[in-house]
Amino acid sequence: MLTNPGASWTSNFDFGYRNNWPCPHPGESNALCTDPGLVDETYPLDYCNMAPASGGSAVVGAGVAVPTIPLDYTGVTRPTPPSIGAYELPH
Repeated sequence: MLTNPGASWTSNFDFGYRNNWPCPHPGESNALCTDPGLVDETYPLDYCNMAPASGGSAVVGAGVAVPTIPLDYTGVTRPTPPSIGAYELPH
């Protein structure tokens, strides 16, 4: 996986993974292997609120800034460092 030049696998969260899926996965860096603290953690992650539940959420401030993506999914300006995922606080 991720063998293309320039590809990287970083700053993700893994929660509820299978026993045969190590966290962090080989080649992955800066992974969060814990409960991400989202508003709705319905599994599988279908039709749920994936926003961080609070400032105490493990994903808040754990991402990597991407200058070409200054806004989150809802139009909120991303801080540095941003949250992992599509949403920032507040919502």
